[in-house]
Amino acid sequence: MELKIYVAGKITGNDNFVEEFKQAETELKKAGHVVINPSLLPVGFEHDEYMKVCLPMVGICDAIYLLNGWEHSKGANMEKDYAESLGKLVLHDLREPVDFMTAVNSGKRIKPVGHTIDGFLRYNAWDFNLAMINGKWLIE
Repeated sequence: MELKIYVAGKITGNDNFVEEFKQAETELKKAGHVVINPSLLPVGFEHDEYMKVCLPMVGICDAIYLLNGWEHSKGANMEKDYAESLGKLVLHDLREPVDFMTAVNSGKRIKPVGHTIDGFLRYNAWDFNLAMINGKWLIE
């Protein structure tokens, strides 16, 4: 199933934001999704002006994909809150690939959260999220 996904994360004060957003965009496109990458917007607007552009983009998407460190961004928090208020799917960037049995044997309980997106099977555990993307188990 093709989804429209908005990528959200920390831009202000992040010297690597262009690369981080582009990497997420590339991976999501490889998985067959349509991606909105706000890091491509022109420089020179005020924060509230960017939000007037970005929030409607969140509104037309099926999901929001939160990059690592999003919680330290005023804008990404606003985008996440708006996405949740609209009932959008909220996906998180995954940091570290792991073997599924290693995760299971770690002693943490893992349970499905109930949605699958083209090979993206999401699980929750007490202290981490586990997902399978393109046949690889990932943990955060």
